[in-house]
Amino acid sequence: MEYFMLTQNQKETDGLSFIDMPNREWLGKLKSETPAAFYVRSTEMAEYSDYIERPAVFISDSVYRMVKKYDSTVKLGSAVFIDQNNGDQRLYWSLENMEGNSACISEESKRNKLEFITQLILDAREIPNQPLFRAVHGQQRFTIMRLDLAESLLRRGVCGFQLQPVAIVRGEH
Repeated sequence: MEYFMLTQNQKETDGLSFIDMPNREWLGKLKSETPAAFYVRSTEMAEYSDYIERPAVFISDSVYRMVKKYDSTVKLGSAVFIDQNNGDQRLYWSLENMEGNSACISEESKRNKLEFITQLILDAREIPNQPLFRAVHGQQRFTIMRLDLAESLLRRGVCGFQLQPVAIVRGEH
């Protein structure tokens, strides 16, 4: 199976800004039953991206619904983005409470002098059987998507993210 690292499309980050965003620890405690309200400001021409990395990692409701079709057990915290100036509300889901997996990162991943990963390589034996997961290395968190989910999303016209292929090696145990 092939996997891709999701990154936010930097061309689509200018039109939306968050007002008083809480810290990531608090975001990790969001529950799906009770959406948290986040106030945003957007320009008239702003498009709401389906994948947001900053100030925290969120996916749109349409992406979340597709993830649920592939994995009905996934539980994410819900958030409503409220733009009072434009009278707009959008439902998003936080990946901050998604448990990270460090075992799936291969020792062959390229690192810089500070041990930050510059090229992610996954260990095939440790990849979780999930369509969407987080690979964690220290403070670095990578959002990883399986090929079948990526294809489904692209057929439905989601926007705001880039898919970068991730190399996979068969690790030794």
